[in-house]
Amino acid sequence: PQNNINPPQIFTVDISKPLSNSEVDVKNYRLIQDPIPHEASHGVNLMVRDMDRRKKGTGIHIGFDKDGQALAFWMNSLPGTIDAIVTEIPNFVKPTMLYKEYIIKQQKFWNDRLTYLFDEWGAYLVGDSTELEQGYSEDDAVGSRTYKVYGEGIAHFMIYGTAIASYLQKNYPNYFNTNKQFVSILKYMIERSVTIINEAVTKGLFSSGAYLILNEFKINPKAAHLRKLLSDIYGQEWTRNTLGF
Repeated sequence: PQNNINPPQIFTVDISKPLSNSEVDVKNYRLIQDPIPHEASHGVNLMVRDMDRRKKGTGIHIGFDKDGQALAFWMNSLPGTIDAIVTEIPNFVKPTMLYKEYIIKQQKFWNDRLTYLFDEWGAYLVGDSTELEQGYSEDDAVGSRTYKVYGEGIAHFMIYGTAIASYLQKNYPNYFNTNKQFVSILKYMIERSVTIINEAVTKGLFSSGAYLILNEFKINPKAAHLRKLLSDIYGQEWTRNTLGF
């Protein structure tokens, strides 16, 4: 297992105004104002990317500080493509709408940017954690008040993120030794996912679809290579305590 894994370096992003008056920066700023936390999170990631366009990678928004400013960390670009990780993703995920939306459909737009999947993962984390904290509810089709259920997107991206790690290990055998940042980010994202999922379970708002996905992650033979990979990287004690396998 990897030892002495430090968490990602988190920094503050001033979201009180656009980076500049350019059309792109103003558009990003407007996205940050979106009332849906998931979509606003994408705006923060775009702003971080535009802070230094010479850098290749993306910002990953994780939440807000007490003053309402955004908190994020930087993720360097990854080698590989979205279509290349398809063989690493277990079959039990593939009939789902989320798989078709983020793995199949997005090959047309983001195929050469594996960090796009971490951008989406982060947005689900921010969206679910913010809405759980606020007790978010919505009107259903007949106008009665119902509570949302959470965790399905997060559960999917835990598998997609691990599938990326599996792809990197197979195609760049020394990658984890020379790119500690990725090892740190994957661990952080999984741990935060589990924290939010546990909160949703406690509040009785955990998605049944998410439960099925995570249960398959734990026991399905088609996910054995992903379970072994996480155990090899972070140790069996960590996988048992964090993920239950």
